[in-house]
Amino acid sequence: MSERRTGEDVKARVERRMATIDALTREQRMAVHDLGWNLVQTLMVHGVTSPKSMRAIVNAVLANMSSMNDPLDGSREGCVMAPREPTDAMVDAGLRATSVWLNIAGSQLTVNREKMKIRYRAMLAARHEIDRKASAALTTSQRADP
Repeated sequence: MSERRTGEDVKARVERRMATIDALTREQRMAVHDLGWNLVQTLMVHGVTSPKSMRAIVNAVLANMSSMNDPLDGSREGCVMAPREPTDAMVDAGLRATSVWLNIAGSQLTVNREKMKIRYRAMLAARHEIDRKASAALTTSQRADP
C-alpha cells in the first residue's frame, strides 16, 4: 500500500524537477516546452540529447501514425489519441451534436447516455480495425520491397 504524499513531498519533487530542467541547455529547455518533460526525459535516457533529433523523432512517429490511415481508407485526417472509454464531456458533446443534427432542443433529446457510450466504443473499434488492416497491408508491402 502506497503512502500518501504530503505537500512537502510534492513541493520537493517539483523543486527537483525544476532544478533538473534548469540545468538543461537553453535548446533542451525549449524542447521541454514544446514536447513535454516526460517525452524529453525518455529520449534523453535513451541517449537522444539533441533537441533537433528529439523533434525529428517525434515528427517521424507522428507522420507514421498519420500515414497508417492512408492505405485502406484514403483518410488524410491523421491519428487522434482518444481514451478507450468516453468521458462525460465526450458524451455531452455527442448528445449536443445529435440534438443539432436532429434539430431538436437539447432538453427534448432523450437518447440514453449509455447508448452514446456504446456508439463511441463501436466507432473506436471500427477505427482500430481499419488501422490494423492498414498496418498489415503496409507490413506486407514492405516485405515485398527489396
